[in-house]
Amino acid sequence: MCPALAQFLNRELVRLDGPAAAARTKVVYDALYLPLLILLSHHAARFVESEDWQLLCQPLQEDLAGTQLRIVIEILDCLQLAT
Repeated sequence: MCPALAQFLNRELVRLDGPAAAARTKVVYDALYLPLLILLSHHAARFVESEDWQLLCQPLQEDLAGTQLRIVIEILDCLQLAT
């Protein structure tokens, strides 16, 4: 599940180009990806630091969308390696 989710988030990251795109990405992220990431966060707690896995439970911040997506993708990549 982690590799597919990371791939989808990478696509969202590529489309992220400006405030309008950030708002659209936030809607998609919060509705589709956030519930899955919250489920994964319980699993992630065993493999990554507390501050990192807690980010999986946070709604997307429009002004930090690119950075937040990159960090979430990195966490997903770590989880893929750990399992």
